[in-house]
Amino acid sequence: MKNYELAMCGCRCYLCKAYTPNVQKSDQRKELAIMWHKYYGLDPAVMDSCDGCRNHPSDEDCPVRKCVLEKGLRHCGDCGDFPCGVFYKRCGSFPEKKKKFDMDEYNEYMLAYDNETRLKEYQLNQKLRCTMNIKTYLSGIAAQNGLDAESLQFPDCELDPASIKAIMINEVVPKNPDDWFYSETQDPENRRTAFGIFETAGLLVKRMRDVLDLGIYITAAVKSPKDGYTVEPAVIRAQLPILEAELALFPNLRVIMLMGDVAKKTVNMMSKGRTKKNIIPWQRTGRMRGNEYHWDGLRVFPSYIMTGKNLRIEPGKCGTIAEDIRRMMDVIK
Repeated sequence: MKNYELAMCGCRCYLCKAYTPNVQKSDQRKELAIMWHKYYGLDPAVMDSCDGCRNHPSDEDCPVRKCVLEKGLRHCGDCGDFPCGVFYKRCGSFPEKKKKFDMDEYNEYMLAYDNETRLKEYQLNQKLRCTMNIKTYLSGIAAQNGLDAESLQFPDCELDPASIKAIMINEVVPKNPDDWFYSETQDPENRRTAFGIFETAGLLVKRMRDVLDLGIYITAAVKSPKDGYTVEPAVIRAQLPILEAELALFPNLRVIMLMGDVAKKTVNMMSKGRTKKNIIPWQRTGRMRGNEYHWDGLRVFPSYIMTGKNLRIEPGKCGTIAEDIRRMMDVIK
């Protein structure tokens, strides 16, 4: 998957108050203009909305964008010359300003433009990328986005991101962490039900390491348990940067499986933020079977939740999910 979490200069569009999807949700461009004056000494009379440099850039003459496109890179972090003079023409990182101003204010309005810090973190992660601990990495992403990492559940595993070819996005993590796929307990509920479905699909797995060795990574769209029957859109939206960063980890990803409605809703949110279009139509999963869906070069399979009480109520879905897993394996083999 392309690294859409970063602009070509390393800014994070999804955090920017002038980013068009954010303006459409809550227009805070006046407040942002005040912050630009306070931090950068700029006084924009009109703060235009921006679709991002990968879509319809508001600054066609940006020297960084021109350089990145000419070199065929995703962003400056992929360049061996970073940081360079061209980059510093669009550098928004001023560490000394963090010390002088209110951090809550800085994180709310200016963190999006702290591109040098973000790209240096990116390059460090690339050097460590042969194997990495996913929980450690995603905990850092959560903290960067103002979330309490201690209250969230992440896949606790060591892996080489390049080995992953398919990702199965479950809906939410269980209330009891001992039931989570990556729990160290002997027989967590998530593994018990899912592994039975894998066996039906012809894949004998006994540990999460067996699943990962097949090139399959399992996660949850929402890393906190449900408070009630549904998951509030605000909760999904707040945790969206984690899933975006998670998907961006896997350079050889070919398939995304959406295990349930929350997973479909979450990925549609991501797609709509970038392209203003849903990937998956909002209809019953059964009606979508037989259709092919694609997103940014990836095959997307809408399927059913593979954990919890639903499978006991509707055991027939186990066979359907197993069929989806077989189709997934046909793509990634």
